[in-house]
Amino acid sequence: MRARVSVVIPTHNRRALLRQALDALADQTFPVSELEVVVVADGCVDDTASMLASYAPPYRLKVLHQPASGAPEARNAGAKAAAAPILIFLDDDIQPSRTFVAAHAVAHAIHPGSVVLGPYRPAPVASPSFFRLLMRGWWNAHFDALAEPGHRFSYRDLLTGNLSLAAELWQRMGGLDVRFRNSREDYEFGVRLMQAGVPFVYESDAAGWHHEHETMSLQGAFRRAYEEGRMDALMGDLHPWVRRSLPLTQPRRRSAWARGRAIFLLGRGADVLATAARLIMPALDRAGARGPYRKLYYRLRGYWYARGVGNHFRRFRDWKAYVRDAADPPSVEASLDLRKGLCHAEAELDRLRPDSVELRYGPHELGRLAHQPGAEPWRGAHLRPCLAGELRACYLRALALEGEIILGEPAQLERLAAGIEAATRARQPVGFDISAEQREQWDRLAHAT
Repeated sequence: MRARVSVVIPTHNRRALLRQALDALADQTFPVSELEVVVVADGCVDDTASMLASYAPPYRLKVLHQPASGAPEARNAGAKAAAAPILIFLDDDIQPSRTFVAAHAVAHAIHPGSVVLGPYRPAPVASPSFFRLLMRGWWNAHFDALAEPGHRFSYRDLLTGNLSLAAELWQRMGGLDVRFRNSREDYEFGVRLMQAGVPFVYESDAAGWHHEHETMSLQGAFRRAYEEGRMDALMGDLHPWVRRSLPLTQPRRRSAWARGRAIFLLGRGADVLATAARLIMPALDRAGARGPYRKLYYRLRGYWYARGVGNHFRRFRDWKAYVRDAADPPSVEASLDLRKGLCHAEAELDRLRPDSVELRYGPHELGRLAHQPGAEPWRGAHLRPCLAGELRACYLRALALEGEIILGEPAQLERLAAGIEAATRARQPVGFDISAEQREQWDRLAHAT
C-alpha cells in the first residue's frame, strides 16, 4: 500500500531523542501501513547510524546519510526522498502525541492546499532555572497565540519543528533556502508562503512534547540570537516588503542608535564584556534575582542580535540606510461601518481581504485594523476578537452613545460611555511564576495521557 503521509526528521547527534520520536511514531492512531518516515542523518558522529541500522519499526523507514550541511538542506533532502503526497516535518527533539499524524492528515483533508501548524510545547521538567522558565514562557505564549480564535497568521508563526503541507506545494515553493543554514529558514519560507497567498491552519491535536531542556542552553540562546541578526538582515534584502517587521529596523530612539553605533565601533572587543556578563547570570539565578536576570538576559540577547546584524553590514550608516529605506508595500485598504451588522462586516472582510481597515459605528470612529507586513490579509474571523480585545472600549462606548445598550437621555448615555471606557482599560500581566507554570506543565501532561 502506498504511503499517504511522509514524516521527515533531520537529526544531528541526538540518538536518544531521535529513538524516542521514532518509537512514538510507531504508536500512532494513524495506520502505520500508510506511514513513511524519512530520517536524514546530517553529519552524525555518535551512534545514530548504528541505532538506525538495527531499528525495525512497523512503518516504512527510509534513512539518508549526508555530510553536515545544516537542517534546511537536510529537510530538503528528506522531502525529495519522500514518497507520500503529504509531508510532515518533525524535529528530532519532539515526541509526537498518538494523534499527531492522524491530526495532520485530517487537517489537510478539510483544508487542502494549506500549511498546517502543530504545537510542540515544552516537555514538563521540574527545574529551578529561570532560563528554563523564560524559554518555556516563550514557547507557551507562541502556541497560546496560535490557538486564539480569529488569530491573524504571519510568517513568524511558521516553525519547521512541527508543520505539514502537500509535497506538490513544497516543490512548487522550492523548499527551504539553504542560505539560512543556522536560523530563520522557517521564517523565510513563511514569507514566501504568505506572498503566495497560501493559508495557514493551526491544529491543536497535531501535538508533540518538545524536549528543549535537553537541546537549548543559555550560551546556545545567545549564539542563536547572533545568527538571527545575520539572517534577518539577509531576509530583508531578499524580501524588502517585510523589512518593517524585522527587529533590526525597530530602533527609533537616539539611545538605541547610539548602542548600535558603539557595537559597530567596538566589534569583537565588546564580546569579552558580553561573555563576562553571561558568566554572572547563574549566580543571579541561584540568588533568586529574577528582575536583574531577566533584564541582563534580554540586554545580552539584544547585543548578540546586533552583532549578527553588524556582520551583514559593512558600515553603521549602511544599517541606518537599510532602516530608512524600509517602506511598507502598497496595501489594500477598506472602511467598514459596523452599524450595518457584524455579519455584514465579516462578509465584507472575506470579500475584500484588505491589508488595513478603518472601523466606525455610524459617526463614531472605532479604530484601525493595521497593516502588518508579512501577515495574512484581514478576514471576517479576525473582526470579533479585535472588537472584544483592543477595540472593546471604543466599540462599547459607541454602542452606548447610540443607545444600543440601554435607552436613556444623552447625559445618561455619556456617563455610561465614560464608565465603559474606564472599566475596560487593558491591564498588563504581572509576569511569570515558576511554580504555577510548572504545575500547568504537569497538568497538561496528565491531561494528555
